[in-house]
Amino acid sequence: MTKRAEIVLLLVIIAAGLSLRLYGWHWGQGYCESATFDELDAYRAGLGLLHGEKQAMYIAQPNFPRAGTGHLPGPLMAIFWAIPLRLGGGPETVMLMLIAFDTAVIYFVYLLANKMLGGAAALWAALFYATSPWPVYYGIGCWNPQFMAPLSGLLGLALWGVMSQPRSRQIFWVCLLLAMIPQFHAFGVFLVPSILLLLSFRFREINWKWVALGVLASFLIYTPYIVGEMTNHWDNTRRMLANGREFFSFGCLKSLTLPVVCLSNLFNSPLEYGLTDYREFGRVIFGSFVVLGLFNLLSLGLSVVFVGNLVVQFARAMRGKWLRPARAFVESPVSVFLALLLFLPLILFLPTGRNFQSRYVILLLPLLCLLPCLWITRTLAVSRWRKAGLACVALTVGFNVILDLSFYRYQGRFIAGGQYFIPSFRKMEQVRQKLQADAGPGRRIEVDASAFPSMPRYKQGRGMHALAQYVGICEQAEARPDSQQPVPVYRAQADTNSVDASQIVVYQGNGIALVRPRS
Repeated sequence: MTKRAEIVLLLVIIAAGLSLRLYGWHWGQGYCESATFDELDAYRAGLGLLHGEKQAMYIAQPNFPRAGTGHLPGPLMAIFWAIPLRLGGGPETVMLMLIAFDTAVIYFVYLLANKMLGGAAALWAALFYATSPWPVYYGIGCWNPQFMAPLSGLLGLALWGVMSQPRSRQIFWVCLLLAMIPQFHAFGVFLVPSILLLLSFRFREINWKWVALGVLASFLIYTPYIVGEMTNHWDNTRRMLANGREFFSFGCLKSLTLPVVCLSNLFNSPLEYGLTDYREFGRVIFGSFVVLGLFNLLSLGLSVVFVGNLVVQFARAMRGKWLRPARAFVESPVSVFLALLLFLPLILFLPTGRNFQSRYVILLLPLLCLLPCLWITRTLAVSRWRKAGLACVALTVGFNVILDLSFYRYQGRFIAGGQYFIPSFRKMEQVRQKLQADAGPGRRIEVDASAFPSMPRYKQGRGMHALAQYVGICEQAEARPDSQQPVPVYRAQADTNSVDASQIVVYQGNGIALVRPRS
């Protein structure tokens, strides 16, 4: 393939990846069930930073892993939210910003695959990141783990530059990016041992001047936290270090399986339905669940092959060199580099005993999408099954695109007319606008969701409490002149409940009604 043709194909892949993400944003509204309340907290923190709240200036929105004990240190999450808000945007604008960042990751993945494996085969890596359901799904939204993919892609590029070029100045970016990631998600800490181990292989060739500058820059981005904690008696730090009540969960073992799942197109959990509903999704979209199930099995099989191929190559590279890993890296740099960055963080997570979530894999997605390229160039290229293997990969990629488009249309229809209220930001804003129009210009409004249980597994209650929080956040953000008029309170109730003549139904849909007393 000529260089010109390779560039054209890369541009087509990037355009396709951007189109899929914009399609998902338009139809699926960037909704992620497990992200709702974290996104609302991020929205509140971004507005707090703009309004000069002291806590928002040095404490990040995400909770520390020990629930209820503190927040991650640093203001970066609030800053990234505040930039679009300062420009007059809202959560939807933040989603578009993240879509742009995630589209750039497609190029980062291509660059890294091209540097490590060379040739046009790097297009396969870019194609997987651009079209696979999990990278596309986690490329849409405004949740704190989603910021990890762009940072991880840049970190991989910088680290490979350091490992392949003596005295490389890119060590500065390795230090800085590694310091930035924990401000968005604590799972980034598990990368540190892998990176230190890799850097030890090049200890004599490291540019220590730029290490010092990188450490200084890393210190500076934590300065607001240090200053803020000093004036607050180190309250957040003490709560982070406090011994929380932790229980061992066998869910930690999912760190060994979820990376394989997230490389495939098995996509039931984002639908937030059980197996019965996933079967219904397959029947409605593809005419039969068998079609969806067969492609899921093919994709899962390929994912196992991709990951297993790296395991085999790493084992071969380390044979007889377990006590001399630096020599193994010199002889097999690609397999050692990828294996340490992918497998070591997952293994180190096991002793925590915490439930491993699919969102943690976002940090590893740019590297995981290099594995198909590695298999195609190193193993499949010399196999007699080359044509059949390439056909399976191509078939899976094609189905991935169909699945992406189908999923977001399906989700969009469910948001519009489903049996319960799905609190996407666009949906909540539409409801808020109706309530505001009923209340009249310049009046504050309030939503009372107390009639619904707030249990996490109760979907209707979760949606109503999210709506109440969203309205409250927007009301705090909008500067209105003081008014002596009473604040209208809109009570959320099931639409099957009776409404007497003393009440007005202002909004009804998705199994709920918002009512207020007649004036």
